[in-house]
Amino acid sequence: MAKSQSKKKKNKKQRHQSSQHSFEWKDNKLYFVPLGGSEEFGVNCNLYAFNDSWLMVDLGMGFANDRTPGVDILLPDIDPVIENRDKLSALVITHAHEDHIGAVAHLWPKLRCPIYCTDFTAEVLRQKFKENPDCSDAKIVHVKAGQTHNIGPFQIDYIHMAHSIPDTVSLFIQTENGNAFHSADWNLDPTPVIGKTTDMASLKAIGKKGVQAYIGDSTNAMYPGRAGSEQSVEEGLRNVVKQCSGKIVITLFASNISRIQSICRAAKANDRHVAVLGRSLHKMIACSRSSGYLGDISDFVPEEDIELIPDDRLIIIATGSQGEARAAMARI
Repeated sequence: MAKSQSKKKKNKKQRHQSSQHSFEWKDNKLYFVPLGGSEEFGVNCNLYAFNDSWLMVDLGMGFANDRTPGVDILLPDIDPVIENRDKLSALVITHAHEDHIGAVAHLWPKLRCPIYCTDFTAEVLRQKFKENPDCSDAKIVHVKAGQTHNIGPFQIDYIHMAHSIPDTVSLFIQTENGNAFHSADWNLDPTPVIGKTTDMASLKAIGKKGVQAYIGDSTNAMYPGRAGSEQSVEEGLRNVVKQCSGKIVITLFASNISRIQSICRAAKANDRHVAVLGRSLHKMIACSRSSGYLGDISDFVPEEDIELIPDDRLIIIATGSQGEARAAMARI
């Protein structure tokens, strides 16, 4: 007995020396730990824990600013998870925006857990993994809104949310002793141009089941009032294009697939062709078409043929809406 106690104390000391992070979580309690993204823009990463099993939701990156000279991107600090990765059941990604998915290719080799995400998000991930051989053996489990998966001690219901990027889902995370609703980004667009409206019926049903905690992350969600609809944006674009006599250049986030759809429809209504400039735009469009989106729009004008199109017949969609130095708008 004395020998056993001595060995136990030695192991405890070794664990303390080998790790800066220790977790003293009680059994049968649901815990939520934000590892990035809370009260800041980008680097979204969240951890749920129950009975010594962990579930990570999103793994995004942030963009550096003038306060971080010499730095290109920001990644969440997940050292506590890396040191205890045997406890991590899975990584679940709510949608394919960079602040929710951008760090996966950088950090997954240190986690090596299954990844659960919707079809479009999986396509975006595969594009990223092509540039990192260490992610070539990553296991991606495709999910769909309306499905339920049991991941370790967690039961996950996937709820469709309208958003500017396809296949966005929120998560109803259920355990034996507590439930949490994790919405990530969302909007209540009554007339989205891609996908369906937010699944309000499922949200109401979840509310009736009981939710101990709501974890939300959506730009301007705390402001009163309602945002406009993408359908209204499409109508406005059609009118603006009609009034223009020369070449039109529109810049946007490459991931705003709904806006790309709206621009293409506005172009068609005004007898214009559309060209696309920017590597990230081409990648996102390819992922969209592989997932069944943007199938009703015409082929884009190849970059080398842009000069062959009269100015009053052309719209160019370009990356660089945030002033990025290497994006298409800056080069133009």
